Amino acid sequence: MCSCGNASPHVLATRTTADGAKVEIHSDGFVTGVLGYLLPGVGRRRLPATRLWAFAGEVWLYTVPELPGLVTEHQRAEKRQAASEASRAAGLHPNAIVGRGRPSLYGQW
Repeated sequence: MCSCGNASPHVLATRTTADGAKVEIHSDGFVTGVLGYLLPGVGRRRLPATRLWAFAGEVWLYTVPELPGLVTEHQRAEKRQAASEASRAAGLHPNAIVGRGRPSLYGQW
C-alpha cells in the first residue's frame, strides 16, 4: 500500500531527465516513460519502496541511457541498508555485514 493510502498501483511522480524525457515513478516501483512505456535498459525492474522518493529526486540529473545504472544503484543501496540492519539486529559490531549466512568484519582505516 502506498503512503497516500491508495492500494492500487498509480503514478507517484513525473520527472524530467537531463535530456528532456518525461519519466513516471509508480507506487509499485516501476519506472516508465510517459503513458507507461518501458524505458530502454530499465525494463520491468522495480525500485524498492523505500527508495522511490530518493530516485525521483535524482532523475533530473541523468539522461535516459543513464537511468538503468541509477536504478541498479538504488537497488544496491537497499540491499546494503538491509544487511546493515540485519547486523545491528544480531548485535554485531557496527562494521560487520551479514551476508551469505555468516557475518564478516570490514575494518575502518
